Amino acid sequence: MVEEQSRGFDLPDSPQFLGRVLHCLPSVVYIVDPRTHEHLFSNRDSGQLLGYSAAEIAAIGFTNLIHPDDLGTFHRYLQHTHSVADDETSEVEYRVRHKDGSWRWQRLRENVLTRDATGAATQLVGMAEDVTGLKRSEQELVESKRFVESILTTTPNYIIVYGPEGVAELFAHRQDPTLMGHSLDELREMGPEFLARLVHPDDL
Repeated sequence: MVEEQSRGFDLPDSPQFLGRVLHCLPSVVYIVDPRTHEHLFSNRDSGQLLGYSAAEIAAIGFTNLIHPDDLGTFHRYLQHTHSVADDETSEVEYRVRHKDGSWRWQRLRENVLTRDATGAATQLVGMAEDVTGLKRSEQELVESKRFVESILTTTPNYIIVYGPEGVAELFAHRQDPTLMGHSLDELREMGPEFLARLVHPDDL
């Protein structure tokens, strides 16, 4: 809650304060009618994330910019927003074509703001952000993990990660996932003395 996070500070209750906060946010904050998909408010032109003007987005049609493989996900998300609960934050990620021709990842997060007499959502408040860099980092991490795993599964050697407390991790080929018959748990139990217990005194 805001009251818990403000540490007793009285937040200014004015349009100027809210306007400055929204202006500082790098993401697009908006209010949309889920029935018509009409944007009722936005802190900035949503097309800026993609290099388009609002007129260009309207002429092209936003869904025509979404990656074909993500259209199904996007439309299912729109359907879900009709039944979202008050305490639920809806979220979706999809690729969309930037004006420069590249594909960018966007993430939407939305909450119900108002409902009509029947309980149907009439306004959603949401935030749209470009998460392309995050997605790229996630993919690089996956590829890096695959590369390391390929090395570990083909090398005949052992890789030991250890520090002052002893062995932290043991990487071994799948044919023999132990080090001289000792499992990772057994090596950890040896603590900092594991080398003294495994290596001949003359070779330390």
